[in-house]
Amino acid sequence: MDPFFAAADNGWRRPITRHEGKSRHSRFGRRCCPLLYKAKTMMGQSENEAFARLIIAIEPWLREVVIIGGWAHRLYCLHPVAQALDYVPLMTLDTDVALPTRLAVSGQDMRKRLLAHGFSEQRFGDDDPPATHYQLLEAQTDFFAEFLKPLVGGEYSRSGNRKATKRISGVVSQQLRFLEIRLESPWSVNLDQASGFPLPGRRTIRVANLAGFLAYKVLIHQRRGRAKVAKDILYIHDTSMSAGSQVALRRNSQPTCS
Repeated sequence: MDPFFAAADNGWRRPITRHEGKSRHSRFGRRCCPLLYKAKTMMGQSENEAFARLIIAIEPWLREVVIIGGWAHRLYCLHPVAQALDYVPLMTLDTDVALPTRLAVSGQDMRKRLLAHGFSEQRFGDDDPPATHYQLLEAQTDFFAEFLKPLVGGEYSRSGNRKATKRISGVVSQQLRFLEIRLESPWSVNLDQASGFPLPGRRTIRVANLAGFLAYKVLIHQRRGRAKVAKDILYIHDTSMSAGSQVALRRNSQPTCS
């Protein structure tokens, strides 16, 4: 095992210590998460490279989709309100991509683009269509993406079937309650080679805004298993440390109505 990481369940990893490395300065003049600059390599395939391939695959929809979950937590380091952290962020092998109920981009198929860029479908469960992870074909990486959309209405259809999944632009998306919170007012971050992502030029992506990210964790708290609750607590702590005080300062600086 890499001595820098401690393995855990559910595809997430936490550095053994919180002060193993020094952060570097971003173009915003603040220190950022070191792993965004020196990505951990998994058998020759870095997580940043895998994430960059996902971004290229879904590029036509970058103005509509929102990166949520663990990767949003990591990418907050590239936002202008980010503060210095003296430890690396919680790691995750999967990327959660939130989709709106309807995509405005037409004439292209997201599933076909994913397959063309080296992703394969890993289906599981008994739902129709079955829940699907989109994993890179290379055996040397465990990176995968899953697509999510807000659950509208009740959890069951009139025919009694559970509304667990739905196809949007060819991909199977899981339908989740409260997800719309993380689609509201997303933040934008820029990715390029200078920030550690091997992309042909700069790409601007949308990530869940910090308030929505934290609110969602609180709302689903009672629905989570013990291991995921522990992970969520770390996410809440680290996200608050990364940008929480700057958000509070901006809120307090806004004029109030009497």
